[in-house]
Amino acid sequence: MYITEKEIKPEAPYVELIIEGDPGDAWEGGINGRFYRISRGVPVRVPLSLAKLIYSNARVKVLSKSLYDDYKTESGKCLNSKKTRAKS
Repeated sequence: MYITEKEIKPEAPYVELIIEGDPGDAWEGGINGRFYRISRGVPVRVPLSLAKLIYSNARVKVLSKSLYDDYKTESGKCLNSKKTRAKS
């Protein structure tokens, strides 16, 4: 069962943030056995611990995207070039 931003109980400290993305696509994550479903694209007020998790998740997404972008291009990326081949 997920807790939405409307059901989050008052805990201190809180932060207000906007999670990037399509408003119809909620962010989902969990801390200590509590699972959250938070709306994207609208201002929401969440506990600081949840905000840190959301930030970390976004950072990992950005970093991993930069690592695999070369492999997603139409021309592809050569994994077996002369420079990388082992000499026999």
